[in-house]
Formats: sequence, C-alpha cells, structure tokens
Amino acid sequence: MDQEEKQTNLERIAGEIRELAEPMNLTELEAKGVITKDGDWYRVHSFEALPRNASNRIAQLEQDDEGIKVKFLDPTQFESVVKNLDKHGL
Repeated sequence: MDQEEKQTNLERIAGEIRELAEPMNLTELEAKGVITKDGDWYRVHSFEALPRNASNRIAQLEQDDEGIKVKFLDPTQFESVVKNLDKHGL
C-alpha cells in the first residue's frame, strides 16, 4: 500500500468517525414510527427507514417475541477522537 492509498484510507476512516460523533435525532425517528423506546433499548419497526447514521451506530441487537430491539452507540464517545483528528489535520 503506497502513501497516497494510506492517506485516502485514513481520511475515509476519519470521516466515518466524524459521522459517528454527530448527534442522532432519536425523537424524530420515534415520531416517524421507525423506532420505539423500550427501556434502555429501541424497538426497530423498519430497518429500511433507519438512516445510515443510525444503522451504523447499532451497538447491540437482540430479537425476542416482540421483534428486534437495538442499543445505539453514544455519539459523545467519539468526541475526544474527533478532537485528535482535528489536532492532526484529518
């Protein structure tokens, strides 16, 4: 892998991390009927309607008698990584 390819990969990964750090509007997804809050979990009623930034943040997924439920990654977990990316110009 040459230096240009490494830089391209690094920039792609940095972009994905920045996307993970962006807030997600779970209230809007609930209002649209895409998900429903269920304790610490969210029931997913339509995976097709989940935006990419939500589906990429699924940390846990389980299925029970009522369907599929997920837990999402907390975007604040990525804040320090984004600060380091900014510090290094990525």
